Amino acid sequence: MIKDDNNDNKISIIITLIIVVVFIAGFACFSYYQNNKIAHENFIKAQDLFRKSEFQQAEKLLDIKPPKDIAEEFYNLKYNVQYNQNAIYAAKETLLELLKLKPENAFYYYQLAIMYLNMEDYEQTQKYLMEAIKHEPDNFTYNISLANHYSNQGKYDEAIKLYLEIYKKNPKAEIALSSIANCYEQKNDMGNVLKYRELAAKDFPTHIYDIYTLAQTYEKMKMKDKAIEYYAKAIDLDFEGDTDSKAKYKELSGKTYYPKGFKSISVP
Repeated sequence: MIKDDNNDNKISIIITLIIVVVFIAGFACFSYYQNNKIAHENFIKAQDLFRKSEFQQAEKLLDIKPPKDIAEEFYNLKYNVQYNQNAIYAAKETLLELLKLKPENAFYYYQLAIMYLNMEDYEQTQKYLMEAIKHEPDNFTYNISLANHYSNQGKYDEAIKLYLEIYKKNPKAEIALSSIANCYEQKNDMGNVLKYRELAAKDFPTHIYDIYTLAQTYEKMKMKDKAIEYYAKAIDLDFEGDTDSKAKYKELSGKTYYPKGFKSISVP
């Protein structure tokens, strides 16, 4: 009898434990389902609020952990909500969550680099720009951004090297040539400044910036006739009067230059 009682007790305990485990599991599943349901509903509401530019209200709805099936879209929305509020530190943390989900996504590395640039953390800016390029080596935006970053940090040799690589891959990349010239100007290497200004003016003869800066370079190097020639070309392109080409032309030549196609009006 004692053995039977013990067996009955053991069976009762086991049954009780099973019931408890099933109850806990059921409760956990129900809670998970409810949380997922709430997250999906919040996500939809937050999208609508974002479209209405009601960013603070949208962010409150996104202050939860998203379910896996919408995690990337959820964090992208949260990032955009934070970015539009200029909450760059919070936006940076959200981008880090996105990178955990998608560590091969080059664009997220680029976005993170921009966040660090806004935070004036230039070391991290460079790190994440390089990571973006690692995942998409031929992306023009990522490469030009890193080259510009090198230039802005005074790393002119690194910048020139990368600008040259960009130009070789993208012969229509006017910004690469003009930026190389700017870097050499910062290094006070006027020979190379002239070389790349002339190349830019040759490759992009309708770009007023390249024509005007070449005229300036000729003037700095005391090449008066060439400066006058290129200030005249700049005048022909300067439809909005954004440069002082007319004044420079008159200062150097003593004459007034009228743009091509200019017609004087005679007074009766």
